[in-house]
Formats: sequence, structure tokens, C-alpha cells
Amino acid sequence: MRMKKNIEQIQWNLFREGDRKAFEHMFLTFNPILFTVGLKMTSDKSLIEDSIHEIFIDLWNKRSKLPEVDTVKYYLIVCFRHMLLSYLKESNRAVEISEQLVTQVDPDEYKQIEDQLNADTISKLKNAINDLPPRQKEIIELRYMKSMGYDEIQEIMSINYTSSRKLVYKAINNLKKHLKNDNLGVLLILAILS
Repeated sequence: MRMKKNIEQIQWNLFREGDRKAFEHMFLTFNPILFTVGLKMTSDKSLIEDSIHEIFIDLWNKRSKLPEVDTVKYYLIVCFRHMLLSYLKESNRAVEISEQLVTQVDPDEYKQIEDQLNADTISKLKNAINDLPPRQKEIIELRYMKSMGYDEIQEIMSINYTSSRKLVYKAINNLKKHLKNDNLGVLLILAILS
């Protein structure tokens, strides 16, 4: 099992570097798994196939910006589920969510997927914060990590109230720019910082 994970990670990293054979290997390996996941969400097989193709095209186009992941399978399943759900919503097709779907999801597997995505997103956000100019980094840490109000911040940083609010605004905009190609990062910033 551990050897299989290592091979998946090696293939993932080769794929991220642009190796077409690694891409092909990943597609052939995970296509049946994703198809099975899709059948639990809808009976529309052509939509499932289109979604699988679309997710791999999207991954190929964004390969250099993709994160390192511990479990490639879970990362692909989450990405695929999000894409398929968005297609189902867009096309107003009936989503066949039933008790069967709920009971077929292994809670431990779901938790592992969620934890991996959260860890990747938090890591990207920390890196983005570390790349901010020193004053912007400091104000983000004071405002959002130490939960200080603008009154406290202005005293600590020796700036006025308006300047502290403007500096937070600039820092958040810089984080958004830094993570503009990372939808999860942008959503996290919007949810936490705005």
C-alpha cells in the first residue's frame, strides 16, 4: 500500500512537471475510479465521462500550479466531485442524491480528503502571507491571527485607524493576487479575511 502511494506521488510530480506519460498513466489509473464515483452522483454516463475528461484537461492546463498531495486518489476524487456537481447544477439536471449516496461515503475517507485539502490550502495561504511585505504581513497576523481590533493595531504599529484599515485592504488584495489561480486559496481568503 505504501509503495503504491509512493508510485502515485512520483507519477503526480512527474505529471506536474509536464510528463505526458505520467499524465496518461494517471488518466488510465483513475478514470475507472472517478467513473464509479460519478455513478453514485448521477446516472448520466455521458456527463460523467465529459466531467472526467474536463477535470484531466483542467489539471493538465494548471499542472505547474498544482500542489503536492499526499494522496492523489483523494485529491482527484474531490476535484472531480466539485466539477461534476457544478455541471449538474448548471444544467439543471436532477441530482440523484439519496440515502444510498450518504451511506456509501466512508466518513474516514471523507475526513482524510478534507484534511489533505485543508492542509494544502493552509500551507499555500501561509506561504502567501510570508511573501507579503513586512508591514502587510504584520498587520494580517495582528488582525486575523491574533484577532486584534483596529484600535489595538494602530497603537502597536504606530499608525492611525484609517491607515491600519487601508493596510489590511492592501494585504488582502496582495494575497488574492498571489493566490489568483488557486480557487481554494481565494475562497479561503474571502471567507476568513474579508
